Parts: sequence; structure tokens; C-alpha cells
Amino acid sequence: MILSLLLAHPLFIQPALAWRHTGFAWAPSDDCAQIDAEGNPMSLDDGRLRRCWEMDDAIEDSLPPEDVNGDGVPDYQLDVIQQSFDNWEEAAQCAAIANQYMGTSDLGLQDSSDGGTKIYWDDPNDKLATGVLGLTYSQSDGTSVTWNGQRYLHMADADVVFADQVDWGVTADIDAGSCNNETSIEGVATHELGHSWGMGHSCEENESCPDPLLADATMFWSTPNCDTHEKAPNSDDVSGITNIYGPTVDIGGAHVGTSDRTGPVPWTVDFTATVGGDASVTIVSEHWSFGDGEESDEINPTHTYNSVGQFSVTASVVIESDVCEAQTVNSTALGYVVACEPPKPEEGADGFFEMSAIDGLQWQTINHTDVSTYGCVDTIVWEVYKGTSEADITDANKVDFNGTDVAGGDTIGAWAPKITFPEAGDYVVVVNVGGPAGVEAGFLPVSVGDKTGGCSSAPGAAGSMIAGLAGLALVGRRRRATRG
Repeated sequence: MILSLLLAHPLFIQPALAWRHTGFAWAPSDDCAQIDAEGNPMSLDDGRLRRCWEMDDAIEDSLPPEDVNGDGVPDYQLDVIQQSFDNWEEAAQCAAIANQYMGTSDLGLQDSSDGGTKIYWDDPNDKLATGVLGLTYSQSDGTSVTWNGQRYLHMADADVVFADQVDWGVTADIDAGSCNNETSIEGVATHELGHSWGMGHSCEENESCPDPLLADATMFWSTPNCDTHEKAPNSDDVSGITNIYGPTVDIGGAHVGTSDRTGPVPWTVDFTATVGGDASVTIVSEHWSFGDGEESDEINPTHTYNSVGQFSVTASVVIESDVCEAQTVNSTALGYVVACEPPKPEEGADGFFEMSAIDGLQWQTINHTDVSTYGCVDTIVWEVYKGTSEADITDANKVDFNGTDVAGGDTIGAWAPKITFPEAGDYVVVVNVGGPAGVEAGFLPVSVGDKTGGCSSAPGAAGSMIAGLAGLALVGRRRRATRG
């Protein structure tokens, strides 16, 4: 069995699902003008995104030559493209897509910047390499479009080019067993038009593809001779295109009575799935994966996170409507939930920070705050007090440092700043570490001379955090003694 390359299409979005998208999609505003049988524009408000397409007048010798229409192009060439467009619409009824044939003419060289969709039979630019059956040229205008919570590059052009040295086969003949190593033009055309809508390959050439559903998909990267199965998009193909152009399922989640998805453990979140757009669409079932190993088939479930971490939440929602059978919409639009514990030093550290003398009155802080769970520490504020112990941490002892003159004492919001003390003496340095689960503080007594002393650590701040811990009261903060 000889397999031939269909298309090496770039993949810009690869969700953790079976089907893939190219990263390109049309926008609702790209619905083209509909033309009636007399060539007059007509308005069809059917809620579908209709793509207009043209075909060049090159004749493909391997296909039936009959021209009953008398337009100079064999009827089968036009019929098979029309049928290939219709294959997607008939299989993916929940995907609001449609097409409109606009005519046949000499289209000249293929141009990916003239907008619309054009079908070329003779590889006019001679770009297709040996073994390539067809190629879809997709181009974006640089803007973006959002479908079902996913952002795509806005498709401004999508032309399909078929190789002119391929021995194409007719569907009826292949299905009847009359095939001499021909390749199904309908199967290849349906595949390429899937690309023109924004579908990527279900599996790539050098990728393991053990799932037969993916290997049998219309969007699989290759096709055997004398085989027409690709003309019928399977459930994987249908799920993929429905996730772009189908009904919108909005996934949400927040702590009870708030809009927050980040908070202290145990952290309880109410999850919701709602359908937008067509009012006839209803949710049949939901399956949630909460990211911590727990799952649920409840409608709009509530889940409590009992461990610290950042958890990616996904949902698979089955929907149905008056115009389509049940379809599955997979969504990762919610992103993540973060469950936090109060700030603490990193594992193995004796406290939140150390300090090392650099030169005279200038010292370097070395921050040991645990930031292994992103989002659980969002504020760092440093303070300096005159004194030798925790008992000296009072408003009356708070001092200015780093050369500032601030009434009531200075603060600085940074990860690991240098601190320049105002004069030699005894001080207590405090770091306040805040996050969704509360505020902790570490302190360190320091004896400062006016000459260089101690060992020097790497100078320079390690990076800014959010400055200005508003509302941080000294009373009620727990402190950890930190080694010097």
C-alpha cells in the first residue's frame, strides 16, 4: 500500500484533544454574498457562515470528460468539488458552515492574497512536489478572530491546488471495485477543503497514531490508493470543525459568591457550562476534569481543592439542537484554578530571607520565599526598624532607608532588593509576603557597621514583584525568625 502526502500544514494551535486546527479561521463577517439562479444577490439569514468559491477552467484528463452544461469544463470536476464542500456540511450539521459556487474561469496563477477560495486543477505555479496530491494555501491578514473561546488568525485567503500529474479516480468506480491504483479525488478534495475551513491533520507523518479514529479521519495526513473513506468526515473531524464554527459553550468557574479562581486551601469552586448563540441548543451532558485527578459528570458541579497547586480545568460538553444531532464540544477556555496555602519559605531554607553585607551601609537581601505554585505569592514588601529583636518592630522604630526621606518610614516592593541603611547601628529587617491565602512575615536582626563586613552574595535585585501591600497591618502577622 503506497501512502502519498496530502498536506504539510503549519499547526499553530494544538489543543490536548484528538483533532487539531491549523490556527486559521474565517470570521462571521466573511459570509459572502449569495447569488440566486439568475445571478442576483439574495439575503439568506440562516445563521451560517457561507464561503463563496471559484474554480479554474483547466481540464483534468484523468476524470470523466462529459460537459453536459456546455461551459467548457467537464461536469464531474465541478460536481466533485461541490460534493466535497457538501460532505462537511452534511457530516457536521452543528457547525454553521455553508458554501456558494461563484463560477468557472481562467484564474491565472495562484495568488494567496486576493481573498476568497479558489480551486486550481493544474498547479499553475508548479509548486507541488512529487508525491503531493493537493495543497491548501491559507493566509491571514494578521488580525484575530475568536470562536468558542479560542483565538485564531483571521483567514483572508484559502486556495486549494491539486497536483496535475496524479491519476485521479471517480468515487463510484472505486466503490464498485473498478480501480487501477487511482487516488480518490473526492477524498482528497474533502481533506483539502477541511484545511480551507481551518482544520489541521489528525496525525502527522512522523507521529505515532495508534488511535484508529485518528488514522481513519478525513484529516489524516495521507491516503491510500483505491480508497474513498476520506470523503466522509468521521466523528473526530466533525468534533474539530464544530469546535470552531458550532454553538458556543462558555466554561466558567469561581469561588462561591465571588469571581475568584485563586484562593486558600481548601478552595471550593462552582463550575458552569452555558450555551451561547442558538436558543434551540441544549446541553445533554457534561464531563469535567478538575486537574487534581478528580472528575465529575454532574451538570455545573462544585469541586473542592484540598491540596496546593495550579490546576488546569477542562470540560467536555455534549450539546444538541433542533437542526443537528448531539455533538461534543471540548473546552479549555476556563484555564486554571489555583489553590494556595499561606506563604512560606522554600524547602530547605531556615526562613524567608538572608542578608549579606556588600559595602559599608549597603546590604543585599537573598529571598527564600517559596514560589513553586504560580499565583500563590503576589506581593513582597520590605521594611526596616531600629532595634535588635521582634519586640522592636513598632511604628515608632520604623526608619527610612535607601536614601529616601519618607514620613513614618520607608517600604520597598521588590523580590530581593539592596538595602542601604541610614547609618551604622542595630536594625531589624522585615519582609511581608502576601498571597490569596494570607500574609506572612519574616524578620532578621542586623548589626550594620560603616565598613565592609561579612561575605558578599551576588548583587542586584532578583526581579520586581507587586509593590505596595495595601492594608497590611503589623498586628496579627505571623513572623518567622530568619537566619543571618
